[in-house]
Amino acid sequence: MSIFASGSLKRSAGVIDAIRKQVKLVTLKPAKRIVIKFDPFHEKAPETRKFLLHITNPKIQDTNLNCLVKAEVLSDLSDPSVEVHLNEGGKVTVKSSNLSCLEIFKLYNKKTAATMRQEKQYSMKMIDTLYNEYVPSFTDIFDEDTWYIFVGIFTVSTIIIAFILSKFITLKPVD
Repeated sequence: MSIFASGSLKRSAGVIDAIRKQVKLVTLKPAKRIVIKFDPFHEKAPETRKFLLHITNPKIQDTNLNCLVKAEVLSDLSDPSVEVHLNEGGKVTVKSSNLSCLEIFKLYNKKTAATMRQEKQYSMKMIDTLYNEYVPSFTDIFDEDTWYIFVGIFTVSTIIIAFILSKFITLKPVD
């Protein structure tokens, strides 16, 4: 008797792949300014420096060219931290001394996702309003008589174009 297979079929690619997935989700649209403070001699600073490395990637920077990413290098052995100043006026401070780079990205994505959802809902309402206001409906363009006239002219013109093109296009049989 064999053991029933359970679980995933392949192994996780590890922390680096998880960071890569979180970096793909990062957008700077809701952020006005990001301040990353760390002391390079602090024992917990490398994870915050990795976050700084990833957040200054040009692909991420292109999501909001107005967002300022600032690194403050301190020399007082203070704990590293990440401050995100949001466009709507709020501020999110993450004390990153006991967090990994992956956890910092997860927190950033979690905090900014709520504002992104609100912006998306607002833009969809605006699109619906503009669409309903400026795009005419089918019945505004055609009534029954003009629809039949349009279909007839379209069909006749398609047949004429096909007839004219058939004089210039010849198909050769394959040997």
